[in-house]
Amino acid sequence: MTSTFLPSIEDLLAAAEASQFVPAFQPFVDLETHKTIGFEVLARWMHPDLGVIGPDVFIPKAEIAGVINSITLQVMEKACREFRQAKNDLTLALNLSPVQFRNAEIVSPICKIVADAGLLPSQIEIELTESALIEDIETAQEVANRFKVEGFLLSLDDFGTGFSSLTRLHALPFNTLKIDKQFVGNMENSPPNRRIVSSVIDLGQSLGMSVVAEGIETAHQLNLLQRMGCNVGQGFYLGRPSIGTLPTDLRYPLGCASKRSSAASRYQRMFHSQAIYEHSPSALALLDADGRLLRMNDQFAHIMHFVGNQAIGSRLAEHFDDKNCSKITQILSHLKRGRQIRQQELHVRRSGKTYVVNCTHVRDDDGDFIGFSLALTDISRLRQVEEVLKADEGYARLLGTEQRLHIIWAANEAGTVEYLGPTLTATESVSMEDRIKDWYARMHPDDHIRVRKKWLEWLPSKKPFEEHFRVLDASGHWRLVRSTAKPSFNEHGRAESWIGLMTDAADPSSSARSDGKFESSLALTKLSAQQLDLLTWAAAGKSNTDIATITGLSRRGVEYHMEQILKKLGVASKAQAAALLGRHTSPRSSNT
Repeated sequence: MTSTFLPSIEDLLAAAEASQFVPAFQPFVDLETHKTIGFEVLARWMHPDLGVIGPDVFIPKAEIAGVINSITLQVMEKACREFRQAKNDLTLALNLSPVQFRNAEIVSPICKIVADAGLLPSQIEIELTESALIEDIETAQEVANRFKVEGFLLSLDDFGTGFSSLTRLHALPFNTLKIDKQFVGNMENSPPNRRIVSSVIDLGQSLGMSVVAEGIETAHQLNLLQRMGCNVGQGFYLGRPSIGTLPTDLRYPLGCASKRSSAASRYQRMFHSQAIYEHSPSALALLDADGRLLRMNDQFAHIMHFVGNQAIGSRLAEHFDDKNCSKITQILSHLKRGRQIRQQELHVRRSGKTYVVNCTHVRDDDGDFIGFSLALTDISRLRQVEEVLKADEGYARLLGTEQRLHIIWAANEAGTVEYLGPTLTATESVSMEDRIKDWYARMHPDDHIRVRKKWLEWLPSKKPFEEHFRVLDASGHWRLVRSTAKPSFNEHGRAESWIGLMTDAADPSSSARSDGKFESSLALTKLSAQQLDLLTWAAAGKSNTDIATITGLSRRGVEYHMEQILKKLGVASKAQAAALLGRHTSPRSSNT
């Protein structure tokens, strides 16, 4: 049994003379890209009788006997020769013992081995353990700096096992920080160990280093480290050491060596989150598990009329009236029990505004519940628009239920519809593009293809167009629609646009009404899409104030556009302009 084998100095000298020490290559895996980005060189003794002997058996005796340099250089030479066939962007890590870092003469032979193998020093990472820094920081620093000057990378191994880690970490310009495997191995069952690992990751990345977690043996450990933002992983779960030759059956494929992951570190993410939190247009707050305010941005404080941090530590529900207090309490209670909650609305009496409440769990890296994230979104204007629409007698018609259909539309010379008046679902479409898309989606699929084909074939004729098709109304029934259009000619006789009207095909008077007013309706082609929209709302009986609320324009802006509309149409009043659409404004709205 190799575990009970105690080699003598003569055994080690004879083994070194016989070149029995060989490298084993264990992969490093980028935890963001899932690519193998390099290998660590581990020493193995290929004993002719006992087989493979691990470093724990012979390294301590080799250090005492003064054979450690001979073994290291032998393993390094074989590793570099093997590594020549690898990609240039992979790294090879060599672990030197604390004894070797007390001898500056180790640098020159390693430089020669690397050069003779045709490798670059930047491909080689020299690992020193934390104990080397503790035992003799001055000499270790001198040796490490010589390696750095030659172009080698530096890695601090087994971080966290010493007693002066934080005070001495800045002593050398490390590229990599390796977390000792004992912390990684205990993460799953020990919250303190998870916090240690998380803290080391944050510390290393905040100092500009890539962080490697050693000893990953389970998928759960890998998942935890990825959630913590660890850069690189190493361990049996990611790949076992391959003795003598580079492994060809890697679990994770070879990829580009990344000294630092492209993913943001937790240090960066923290300040990124803080910037989002402070400057978000939404009102945000963080509550603990009992619903107490821990943090809030300025928008939230403004809504709640809080001054400074006076409300921090108080229960959020206490700052609402009885009805909303009960609602907030219920939301938090249900979420705490794991129940799904639909979006809730809160009305803040002080401001008279209405907000949508979105509340979610906040969990730490261990997945433990630690509080709530709360966001308030102002929907007051949306509710105002809905009230304006509901107050309109034509609202039912717009939903396709009571009154006759009457929708104005306009197309360019190529036949592309560029304007569509309020439709069966006018309140569901925000932009003109959305409104047109929604209308097409409601057309019967068979009719859509047929009408589109006929329309495009009809354009060159420059004659009035008419077609019937089915459209799905808000009640879910197919409604037969009659669409008519006439071209608008420029001074050269070219049809530069089309103006159309859609009405209920079942309306016996629709044909007579639409045919009788088309000549005057051609003047509508002078209007822009926005102006047609404003005129449509005016024709539905809306005041300028209502139109301003619906469209988001100022009242003065609406008045200006209305003046331009009347000028383009050559009429004196909104009632006359609305007549071109086949309806008239009410006496109240025509004078506003």
